[in-house]
This record gives sequence, structure tokens and C-alpha cells, in this order.
Amino acid sequence: MVRNQMVDNNTYNILQAYVSTLEALEAYQKYSQDGNEQLWQQVAQHTEQVAQILQQQLPQVMQQMQGSQGSMSSRSGMSGQSGSSSSQSGNYGSQSGNQSGGYGASQSQSSR
Repeated sequence: MVRNQMVDNNTYNILQAYVSTLEALEAYQKYSQDGNEQLWQQVAQHTEQVAQILQQQLPQVMQQMQGSQGSMSSRSGMSGQSGSSSSQSGNYGSQSGNQSGGYGASQSQSSR
């Protein structure tokens, strides 16, 4: 029996961790407005490092996932499904980028 997955477990875990980290950064920004700004800025700085590590892993796991889906679909004769899966997995990447609230953009610029 062939199991149809949109993303493998590793890719899902990295995507979920990245989105959760970005959400945490957003929460820390709100917390800092309520007081103890220095603490929340320090926590956010460490969390940004985690977000950068996860962001760097995304292209690699997406390529691996697409490569494994392509080889699976060619073996099972489902090349049409492979194309739809990859476009959907691409949407996940853009969703996490959109949820970044600008964090992803600032990280990209700082690494240049």
C-alpha cells in the first residue's frame, strides 16, 4: 500500500518548529511592551538564532522531500500527483515566510 504524504515527518517538524519560533518572537515583542524590555529582547535574540538555524534548513529539507517524492512517483507511476504535492509543499514555505511578520526578511538582509 502506497501512503500519500504531502510532506515527510522531518520537513513537517522543521516547518512547524520554524513557525512556532516566529510566533514566539511575536509574543516576546508584545511582552517587552508590558515591561522588563531588556529580558524579552535578550530572549528574542536567542530565539532569532534558533529561527535562523531552522530557516537555513528549510531549502535543504524541501529539496530532499521533492527528490524523494519524484523518485517515489516515478516508481509508482504517479508523476501527476508529484507535481501537485510539490506545489503544495511550496505553499507551506511561503506560509511560514508570511507568518514571520518581517523576521524572515530581516534575517535574509542580515546574512547578506
